[in-house]
Amino acid sequence: MVTKRALVGLLTLALVGTGLALWLSLRSRPVSAAAQQTIVLDPPYDTEQFAPPSPDRQPAMTSDQAIAAFQSQVPGFTFPSDPKAQLGDYTAATGDGSTYRYQNRLAWGFSWHECAVSEDPVPMPFGTNVPCTRWLFLDANTGQMLESLW
Repeated sequence: MVTKRALVGLLTLALVGTGLALWLSLRSRPVSAAAQQTIVLDPPYDTEQFAPPSPDRQPAMTSDQAIAAFQSQVPGFTFPSDPKAQLGDYTAATGDGSTYRYQNRLAWGFSWHECAVSEDPVPMPFGTNVPCTRWLFLDANTGQMLESLW
């Protein structure tokens, strides 16, 4: 026979387990919102910008759909546990700044904390600023990767 105390314990355990599972599932999903202001990535060196989207433009895919499309193309790719998703217009100029790889392309920009690692065998000088925000830009209509950068 199950005692009242055992029953309360089992119900408490079930509620805690359900709450933990829900919290973990929500934590692993990117938070989606429109970019609130223009972000210049790694100024003054790079010519990439991520700006709030034009109000009249709507993506064909949600951030989750874009991720699924991208992961079907790159099956080994996994997001870290805390990506932030923003919808915006992505612009990337070429080195001369007068031509563009992408100009005002509606994109999902995913960002998370990950520091760049130098592949140069010579150590970086003390005080070198190492970027620690990783970005992945996916076309908001197709899920195709535009660029990944710090």
